[in-house]
Amino acid sequence: MGAVVVATATALMLSHQSSRSAETPAVGPSGAWIVGLAEIPRTTGPKERDRQVADLRQRVPGASLIDSDTWASLPPDAWVVRAPGEFADGFEALAYCGRLGSGECTARYLSHDEDDQDYVCEAAPAPDPDACRHPGDRTESSPR
Repeated sequence: MGAVVVATATALMLSHQSSRSAETPAVGPSGAWIVGLAEIPRTTGPKERDRQVADLRQRVPGASLIDSDTWASLPPDAWVVRAPGEFADGFEALAYCGRLGSGECTARYLSHDEDDQDYVCEAAPAPDPDACRHPGDRTESSPR
């Protein structure tokens, strides 16, 4: 009986660890800007996906993995590795990205609205004001 309890506890821990890496962040109904550090195709195996996430967490502690299929504003069929925090607009998210020293991150508006897919703010060649501000943006200038 003891072996069954240990096996069950181990299975629950592994299940929790696997699902924990794919947590979906809580976001208000109006959405939020996030910093996307990477997009990993859903076809990537779990070990490779977790290796990539671990590598990014070395540079950005607190980075988390979200399933893009749970957010209509994100590209489908991918895992998105995001930096911690939410931002008032795309410009603020890009500023955070710049502080990370990475030119590869992208500011994305995270919402359940398909019409928000165009709100992708990128530093190069230059941020597009129409893509970096959403009508629902907060007015304060610091991340939540």
